[in-house]
Amino acid sequence: MQRATNLVTMKKEKKEKKGKKRKKRKEADYHFRDLIKLPDILTLANAFCGFLAMVFVLYRSFTIAMILLPAAFFFDLFDGYVARRIKRQGEFGMHLDSMSDLVSFGVAPVLFGVVVLPLSLLTIFSLAFFLLAGILRLARFEIMRSRSLFLGLPISISGVLFPLLYFLNLNSNFYTLVYLILGATMISHLVVRRFKVRGVEV
Repeated sequence: MQRATNLVTMKKEKKEKKGKKRKKRKEADYHFRDLIKLPDILTLANAFCGFLAMVFVLYRSFTIAMILLPAAFFFDLFDGYVARRIKRQGEFGMHLDSMSDLVSFGVAPVLFGVVVLPLSLLTIFSLAFFLLAGILRLARFEIMRSRSLFLGLPISISGVLFPLLYFLNLNSNFYTLVYLILGATMISHLVVRRFKVRGVEV
């Protein structure tokens, strides 16, 4: 009877030790040196370009800001490509990508609108609508199982569209309409399939 009790106690102790080791392993797995890979560095470069764009918008250097947004788009395009090539696609990278996209293609364009557009209720509504639609769009993409198509226009399109409109020197009032249209298309059920440009999936 005593032996049986000792065996049960020993088994429990072993299980507890294994459980502690597993917990330590799980905590170690979240160290940034293990989490951050080459594709994630490209993703962070996307966010950094978005941040710099916001800085230059605040200093009214709009031309530099509008060059930085396509640079952010470039990094956003190639982080996924590199991740697939080196087989480093993971949950951490996907979350990081969404947050970086929000900075570069959501917050940066909105800040540009805040500085450039005349203050009015319509301006405030259009900018808020665009930003909230972008957040919803990214959140929906996070839970979608299919990565071969987009549901709603990707928020990253703003990284190309706003610089294009800026260099075309269009009237600033036109931007209000663009923010509203982009916001509506992002939360729509429009199906946009990915396509490849010279082997790079867009």
